[in-house]
Amino acid sequence: MIDPRILSPIVYSSVVLLVTLSVIYAVFKPATPRLMLSGLFINLGILIAYLWIFSAHQLYRLPFLFMSYVPATISASIIFYLLLATHIQERSLGLKQRYALGICSLSWAIFAGFCLVPNSYKKGLIFQLYGGHYTLIFLPFTILSACVCIYFLFLTYWLDPDFYNFSTKNRKQVTGFAIFFGIGLSCLLAISTISIPIATAAARYGSSTLSLLVLIGVATYVRDPQFVLSWVIDLKNHYRKRNYLYKLDTEKLANNLEHLMVTNKAYRSSDMSLESCATTLAVSRYQLSQLLNDHLATTFSRYIQRYRVEDAMILLKNYPERTIISIAYEVGFNSHSVFQTAFRNITGMSPSEYRQSRDS
Repeated sequence: MIDPRILSPIVYSSVVLLVTLSVIYAVFKPATPRLMLSGLFINLGILIAYLWIFSAHQLYRLPFLFMSYVPATISASIIFYLLLATHIQERSLGLKQRYALGICSLSWAIFAGFCLVPNSYKKGLIFQLYGGHYTLIFLPFTILSACVCIYFLFLTYWLDPDFYNFSTKNRKQVTGFAIFFGIGLSCLLAISTISIPIATAAARYGSSTLSLLVLIGVATYVRDPQFVLSWVIDLKNHYRKRNYLYKLDTEKLANNLEHLMVTNKAYRSSDMSLESCATTLAVSRYQLSQLLNDHLATTFSRYIQRYRVEDAMILLKNYPERTIISIAYEVGFNSHSVFQTAFRNITGMSPSEYRQSRDS
């Protein structure tokens, strides 16, 4: 077994280096990506320090750090994913990404509330933990942080466009492996939480491994920055090839699509398809599909059905003497059952119920 005194200088060096880099990026280069990088460094530093202090049975000397590994693990994994995602996709933080950052803030806010607990009570919990008593109370928090970490690490893996080129069978295999890995890690964490010797050994080697990775990564970056960034650059190039909207004016395309629907009422054609609509807009069907999916959060079928149903609602109100089926055909539906289903999904009532509600 490796002597802890041999590894401690490595751990301390990596923590000092991470904290220093965090301060440099936060103070001297205050921009959103660099602030996120600063957050990644400081969370990694806290996680490494906590693991080493816990493995050395010295946590009772620093009770204010107790349970800090939970928000540190959650925040480090989320920020690492967001940094790569925003850099590879070359877009600013969206609403979902901001929600993810909100999870980081929430985890640290909960920990800040836990910091208000008296140190005497924390020391009692720490002594119980090291004594092997009541350790199951820490298991849910450990599994929670591990699951969040695994989830965002796999999201990072899925940033590679080659994943989407897998066959359905291979995707199921990867997904199955992810589930198996998560269950296995959860079982290992359960054993580690129950058995203090296993937990301290895992923490010791986890902190030393992370420290070595940090030091090797920084040394490699200083020696050859392009070597470290080559993987990210390759992913960005792959994403550009897969991103059909790359260098396309998406706002103009969305406006042209809306004009085609609102002014020209193209949706009234029962033969309207993704292919024909894309041809009219002078784009490919893949570009139009990605615009609808990524920017309008819908599919082509739902997009067209909404316009048809909204048009039908106006006709049902203004022309009470007309039959429902004639209105359905006029707005572009070629099946009465499809019209009924689409109308109910969007309005929550059938066309006849809608007409009666308007008449009353």
